[in-house]
This record gives sequence, structure tokens and C-alpha cells, in this order.
Amino acid sequence: MKLTHVDCAPPDQPGSMKEFSRMLEQALRTSGERGMAFERLPFYDPRPGLSMWQHHRWRLVKGAHILPAANDGWFHLLDGSMGAFIPSRFWSRTLVTVHDVIPALIQHGDLPGASPSLPARMLMRRSLALLRACKAIHVDSGQTGRDVARLTGRKDITVIPLAVRSFAR
Repeated sequence: MKLTHVDCAPPDQPGSMKEFSRMLEQALRTSGERGMAFERLPFYDPRPGLSMWQHHRWRLVKGAHILPAANDGWFHLLDGSMGAFIPSRFWSRTLVTVHDVIPALIQHGDLPGASPSLPARMLMRRSLALLRACKAIHVDSGQTGRDVARLTGRKDITVIPLAVRSFAR
């Protein structure tokens, strides 16, 4: 089986996704799973210093061309919000890890906060459509699983708590 990790974390931007991506890749490579081929697909504009919206625009334009050339197996999205950029013809071969759906909860009035912008709402709507149609959903907490189930109607959500690396020596 071939699993393509859709890497959405540009190397020049701070954030936890790069560390999560690195840990997942290490775990998959050392799992001893027979027949598992793993590859990483950079899914962001390679030019340094771009804003989130510039990366999003690049994904919208390039996604339909990059994904078909990269994979004949499964895709794994480490962030459910990237679902907005995956062409629908790949949804049935996509596994998604969802960390939270806070913007959607704010939009639905379940959490306080400023309403997301129109472009953000459009991306959320498309990401939720992917979550309704994808092969599998993994969440990192029971609450996120309940939120995703309520927003998508899916019952087949797997909770896999993120490992916490010990910094105590």
C-alpha cells in the first residue's frame, strides 16, 4: 500500500504541524508494516515568506495537477482544513486527521469569537464536504470527534490521542 502524506506546513512558517508531520512519518517508517510505502508531498507554494492566503491560492490552482501525479494509493491529510484544496475525485482515497473544528464551531455560534470571513467560510464548507465523503477520519480527542460527528453526520470516527513527548530527562 502506498500512503502519500500531504504536507501542508511550509518549512519557513512556525507551528506544530511540522513536528506532528515529522513524528508521524517516523512512526510510519519504523512501524514494521509490511508492504507500506510512504512518501511526502509538499502541498504549499515553495517560495519562502508567503502568507497563509498565498499558500491557499497556490493549493487551489495547483492541487488538481499535483495530486494525480503523486499518487496511486491513499492520501493522508494531517489537517482537516486542507480538505478544501483536495479535488473531489480523490476524496474516497483520503484519510484525514482533524485536530479541531473551532472556526466551524464559531460560525455555528457554539463558541464565542468573530465570525470567519466569507473566504474562510467557503473553505470550511468544502472541508466539511470532504469530511463527509473521505475514506476515514481520525481525531485527536473525544470532543473533536463529537464535534466532527455533529457537523458531518459521520459515526465512523476514530479517536487517536496525540502522543505527548516527555521533555523530562
